[in-house]
Amino acid sequence: MNDYAPSVGKGSPGKLILPSLVISNFAIQLPPIVVGLLLVDIAHTFGQPVGITGQIRTLAMVLGVIFALLMGVLSVRFKHKSLLVMGLLLKSIAALGCSFASNFAIMLVSYSMSGVGAAMVGPMTTTLIGEHFPVEK
Repeated sequence: MNDYAPSVGKGSPGKLILPSLVISNFAIQLPPIVVGLLLVDIAHTFGQPVGITGQIRTLAMVLGVIFALLMGVLSVRFKHKSLLVMGLLLKSIAALGCSFASNFAIMLVSYSMSGVGAAMVGPMTTTLIGEHFPVEK
């Protein structure tokens, strides 16, 4: 019997785990693209220069890098699925916060949570795929 074969029974991953992980990974890639496309409109809405408004992506990525370093410790202490759900929840809260932002500071803080969520979701999707699927697949 192959050591890498997925377990059958209560711990089996199910048929929808791979599509859900792909969609999760796809969801973390959309916000930077959308912000890049709408950067001029966002700057106009909040009355900020475009260069200053572009810093929301920079701050999100810096926080994402810092939090990615912490993910090594967190992934050992907590379940991978829980970290994935927490990352997706942070991405959802960031999206809601950005859509309801009344000033630039709220937009900056809200979008920063998106970087932290992306730092959680990216590694956890890869980890869960590695846990549930054999190397041959």
